[in-house]
Amino acid sequence: MTSTVLFFGGETISLTQAKKGINGTYETRGYAQLPYNGIVNGEFAHYTEIPGIIEDLITELKIVRGGVLTIGVPSCFCNISVRPEQRSFPKHKRIGGKIIKDLLDGGRAAYYKLDGGVPIIDARGEIAVSIEAQVVNFGVAPVFLDIIHQCHSILRIFKSIRFVPVAQAEATYMVPTHMRDRTCTLVSCKMTDTTVAVCVGDQIVACVTFDMGTAHVIDDICLVKNVDYLTAKGMFDRYDSADIDGIAEVVNARLEDMGDQIKDIVYRLDLGLIKRPFYMCGGYIDAVYGAKEVFSKCLRAQFTECMCPLYEINPPDTTTRDAVIISSLG
Repeated sequence: MTSTVLFFGGETISLTQAKKGINGTYETRGYAQLPYNGIVNGEFAHYTEIPGIIEDLITELKIVRGGVLTIGVPSCFCNISVRPEQRSFPKHKRIGGKIIKDLLDGGRAAYYKLDGGVPIIDARGEIAVSIEAQVVNFGVAPVFLDIIHQCHSILRIFKSIRFVPVAQAEATYMVPTHMRDRTCTLVSCKMTDTTVAVCVGDQIVACVTFDMGTAHVIDDICLVKNVDYLTAKGMFDRYDSADIDGIAEVVNARLEDMGDQIKDIVYRLDLGLIKRPFYMCGGYIDAVYGAKEVFSKCLRAQFTECMCPLYEINPPDTTTRDAVIISSLG
């Protein structure tokens, strides 16, 4: 099975053709990448450039007609809704595929309850008089869909398009299943924004994005140190415990601001989440020296850093792109 994946990174858009490998790996059959102006304040900085870039990527890979295109949807363009559904039966009944399909009605279950019991992840084959489900529906922002539909090569070449929420792909790829089944929070850090996602099983049941990321720290360094962006980026990339450029105060101030934002979102979603595990991923702010400690202090909760489960590395965008590719290969 070969999959084609379109991924929007912090500074580049990539198109990957991959084949499923062994032990959760994949083999790259084709790869192309081009720079773009990124996402700013929840929108593409330059909408008009996106269709042309995607067309060029498809042309470069010489993709043949047919197949499915999987698109990793950045969290700022994702809409997540959850609704409860319930069915009752005259007598005990074995839960089969038709009952599940009718109950979910196009959505996906975060969890089920049988006869009012404890939450379970899979109800197929069980016997019950009643079944409840928290049903998750994922939608894509119209402005994102409009851009994809402007890419005529996509509509002409691929027989279908599959949209995957980036945060969901990250969670299922990097967070252990038994932790997701208990409910956990994933903080996904990107170039210009950060997403707080609540994970239940294989689903994201809440997803809030705020406009703060690596680019904001670099801008802070520009202002405080009175240097240009490239110089500030170099200082940021070198930042570690030695702090040779004297930027610790600048970095920590922004990290504390981000920690407070994350805390406010978590408190608005559910105070009980504080008692659950917290993870961080993305390869951006999460990989900065001291970020885990600042976030942990702000929320009074322990954060665990996520990495590629195979190679234990965390380069910006790369592991997230891998997560979407693995999701596309099923």
